[in-house]
Amino acid sequence: MGKGFKHITNRFFDYLGAVVVTAMLIVFIFVVNNYHYFIYATIIAAIIFMVRKTSKQGWKEKGKYFLILTGLVYVPLLLLFSVSPFLRFAEFRCTHAGWKTAEAEDLSYRSEWEPRHRRSSGYAYSDISYSYRVGTRSFTNKEHSVEKLYYPVWESDRKILELKDYLLQRTKERISKGKFILLYNTETPSESKFFISRQLLYPQGSELYAYIIFISIIFFSMILSAVLSMRK
Repeated sequence: MGKGFKHITNRFFDYLGAVVVTAMLIVFIFVVNNYHYFIYATIIAAIIFMVRKTSKQGWKEKGKYFLILTGLVYVPLLLLFSVSPFLRFAEFRCTHAGWKTAEAEDLSYRSEWEPRHRRSSGYAYSDISYSYRVGTRSFTNKEHSVEKLYYPVWESDRKILELKDYLLQRTKERISKGKFILLYNTETPSESKFFISRQLLYPQGSELYAYIIFISIIFFSMILSAVLSMRK
């Protein structure tokens, strides 16, 4: 009886763990990130799966192989989109073909910073308020965190304020030079999207940038400690 109870308990926690992991993956794929990226990864993985022969036998083994393949495609794809404002803009244009450009008016902006809390990074960000006209109608919207600038966890408050001022100046310069684009939904004109940058690569705008710095410092610190220990 004791063995049976232990077996039931183990099965319960196995299922509970599977449910928790699945829920976390769903939130990460469909809430935290753009779910379109997962769709693209699935399509690419399906093409690779059909073109590349595999020695896996049975639907279960082939299913596991396909899931691993999808993950191997999804992660690099997600990282690539995270560091490329140009790709994010191009993807939005392709998936919102009915949206058109509009002239932004009454532009105002501000820069703030998000504290580090229990993370390896924080970020400075710019919010932009704007108006635009569609025919005789006028609309006002606000784009939150239109641009971000991540920093490692150890940055001082003084340095963070400098980064915030730098980002504010960057936003001001891009707006003054007209390096932005405003799109609105032709079916629902009150919906709009403001893009401040279409750079090919902007690593500092991705949380990956701060993570890489954070992990690199830890990695090199471990190597240095190992070298010093060997010399003793």
